[in-house]
Amino acid sequence: MRFTPKTLAIALGVVTLLLIGGGSVFWWSARRQKMRNWHELVQGSIPADRADVRVLMELPHKIRETSGLAVSVQNPGLFWTHNDSGHDPVVYGLRLGLGIVAELRLKGAPASDWEDLSLGPCPRNEAKPCLYVADIGDNLGIRSSLALLVVEEPRLDPDVVVVTEVDWSSVAMSYEDGPRDAEAIAVDEGGEIVVVEKNVPEGLRLYRADADDVFGPPEGGRVEGGRFVLKHAATLPIRPVRGSGGLTAAAFTKGGELIVRSYGEAFFFRREGLGWVETRPPCFIGHAGFGGEALDVGPSGVLYLTREAVWRQPAGLDRAVCPAEGE
Repeated sequence: MRFTPKTLAIALGVVTLLLIGGGSVFWWSARRQKMRNWHELVQGSIPADRADVRVLMELPHKIRETSGLAVSVQNPGLFWTHNDSGHDPVVYGLRLGLGIVAELRLKGAPASDWEDLSLGPCPRNEAKPCLYVADIGDNLGIRSSLALLVVEEPRLDPDVVVVTEVDWSSVAMSYEDGPRDAEAIAVDEGGEIVVVEKNVPEGLRLYRADADDVFGPPEGGRVEGGRFVLKHAATLPIRPVRGSGGLTAAAFTKGGELIVRSYGEAFFFRREGLGWVETRPPCFIGHAGFGGEALDVGPSGVLYLTREAVWRQPAGLDRAVCPAEGE
């Protein structure tokens, strides 16, 4: 058969469609398997340390792929969230019963794969709270450069819906030991940033840095190309139960406890010397729904969770109260 430019173009088009179709089938098959694993987990023997989970609201269609969550510091009753990869660089403000009341548009910001959100003191200005958006998603473990974006948290009028462009700053980052698949980031009251790997059988690596260093002068820990290098600080002894998935989010409590979550569980750690130790048994949150993504902690220690829209299940915001230690 003689190939002409036209037949070659057709052949390439067919091959492309087959590759896209095959990739889509593989993705959906993997997704369905995750759902089956999760249903088996929930329908099986539920651990004793099971959270009291309640649905707070169904999320608007604009944020069906919620991937980060932060409880507002200076706007009581407000929750910040954003979408996963493939969406515009926008952080949404939510209020119960009202839906979206704010859209902070980060015009021109990198948005390769936003995976988590945290509130912490602004770099070099601890008196002000800032939103830290983590563009760190890397399922294949191949990204040589990640991005961390910072936006000063605005104080909103509770009776006014706000859609506005906001100033933002960002810094490129990498890990000292090469690319990692991670989705969980948390910033504590002192401005320490931690990133936790998603799913590694031998233990999940925790990386750390200080916000003032990350957003400080270029000589403060940068490498050639302007990236800030996150240092491996510890390995967390986490073994998610079968079906609960890898870690998807992290948050610090006001007391310095680090909480990380998978689809099905929340794990609790506290720094001890140079390492981290579990402070209590994992808390089961799998009955909140499949597609669990984000996590933050309210002032009273209540956990707030988000889940993506999956099949007929809408995206949602839930609250979870884990049993107190010893209950």
